[in-house]
Amino acid sequence: MSGKGFIFDLNKCVGCHACVVACQIENAATGAIVWREVSSSNRLQHPGIPLFNLSLACNHCADAPCLINCPALAYSRDPETRAILHNPAHCIGCKYCTWVCPYDAPKFNAAKGIIEKCTLCHVRIGNGMKPACAIACPTGALSFGEIGLSPNNIPGFPEVGIRPAIQITPLRNSKPPRHGLHLDQKEKERYSKLSGPRQGTKVSLKREWALALFTLLASFQFSYLFAAFVGHLPLYPWIFIIAGIMGFLLSSLHLGRKTRAWRSVLNIRRSWLSREILGFALFMLTGTAWLLYPHLDVLGIISLLAGSICLWSIDRVYHEVQQVNRWHFHSAEVLFFTAFLFIALLTSNHWAFFFILGIKLFLYLKRKIEFYTHGWSFRPLLTAFRIISGIALPWILVLLPGISISNILILCLILAGELTDRFEFYLEMEVVIPNQ
Repeated sequence: MSGKGFIFDLNKCVGCHACVVACQIENAATGAIVWREVSSSNRLQHPGIPLFNLSLACNHCADAPCLINCPALAYSRDPETRAILHNPAHCIGCKYCTWVCPYDAPKFNAAKGIIEKCTLCHVRIGNGMKPACAIACPTGALSFGEIGLSPNNIPGFPEVGIRPAIQITPLRNSKPPRHGLHLDQKEKERYSKLSGPRQGTKVSLKREWALALFTLLASFQFSYLFAAFVGHLPLYPWIFIIAGIMGFLLSSLHLGRKTRAWRSVLNIRRSWLSREILGFALFMLTGTAWLLYPHLDVLGIISLLAGSICLWSIDRVYHEVQQVNRWHFHSAEVLFFTAFLFIALLTSNHWAFFFILGIKLFLYLKRKIEFYTHGWSFRPLLTAFRIISGIALPWILVLLPGISISNILILCLILAGELTDRFEFYLEMEVVIPNQ
């Protein structure tokens, strides 16, 4: 990638935070939210561990995921400076841009309910000056100018193929100074985890529980409509309508600016989040119309198509997030696994029920074994509850004579298991962040 961008030398940064202060002064920023952050590979500065600092803000990538995925079209690229700019008047505060950015550039301002981010000081650049952060750096570690290729294999810098406008000079010597102190490899790894930056996640169940419930509810609604359309369930429009209202309410809870929710469908051309929201709205409108006028089969077909698009988009929303986890399929995916399992139950299809439940069990156990092998927390009590309530007991009950597959107890057990699996989906999700 050629053009202008940030130039950062890992060998020169002393972690003085002058760049951070300059950014705040230039943009009249107040409070704890900073657009540029300096992180250390060895915060406690242990002499046996290499120490370097990494100063990062928005890298104004050529293929910026925030620009591509924002459902409200709140991002744009300045044609002169190539800076990625954010329009606060268009932002709905959905925070999806914070999920997809591997550099933690977009910052959610809870007080304002919107996103804020580095502007590349595009006005200064347009006037022939450098960004304030680059001017303020006392050691010359951070600068701005013509850059070459994107960074590659830089410690702490995630390179995920989005062509960031930054050039990083790697460490000339990554070994600590000689001082007679020796740490074996296990001690170094243990201390690095202790002294390194705290690993958090931008997606968590505590913050996104409403989305977890919404995605599961949308999956069940689709299954109910499908079963009703093929004649396996009676028509209850009021159930469908109430569930839809609950879905809209749940999906809007995580928005910082709920009054701007209408903007969420503006980027249907590129954003899976826009497609999810528009698909759910069409699903609800056409599904309600068909339940009220069931003789119009075309409405039912359109509704099922819209529901399929909605569920597929829900899964794609999370696939677009650059995840640390390496599995391609998760047992809690709402379309091919959860929705199909509900359909098998509601239509009393034994073969489909056993087949999908078997796939779910395989994917679930495969994931848990991977967690256990790597020493990650696999939550044994939650795992046992999910397997017993959502797989083992329903399987046994279906095999017992005289018990129908559509028994309300089996349905409740499946719902409990699927809810647990969906919650774990959010608990286990970790997206790429700097210093990872």
